[in-house]
Amino acid sequence: HVLCQDQRILFWNPPQPHVADPHSAPAFIFATMQNLSERENMVVGGICGLMEVSLLQATNYWKNARQQGLPFTLDPRITYRGYFSNCANFVSCTVWQFTVN
Repeated sequence: HVLCQDQRILFWNPPQPHVADPHSAPAFIFATMQNLSERENMVVGGICGLMEVSLLQATNYWKNARQQGLPFTLDPRITYRGYFSNCANFVSCTVWQFTVN
């Protein structure tokens, strides 16, 4: 790229992409994930899907309750209503995604 400013020409070199150290944690995890079998990827996807639903079920309820004008509650009997059907839905999606990718 060349930038012109006040009759001067400044040469700008765009930043180079960062190359991860192969011994760093993210590079190690990525390399390990590439070596998993389809069945192992299915298990990892299922665990990730279950964790995501477990952590976000209450926030999804609060979002929907606010949109519907319902009062805010911390009662887990209400915020985790539909938890198992949400797990079945989301786990099946993440298992599929992890297996295909």
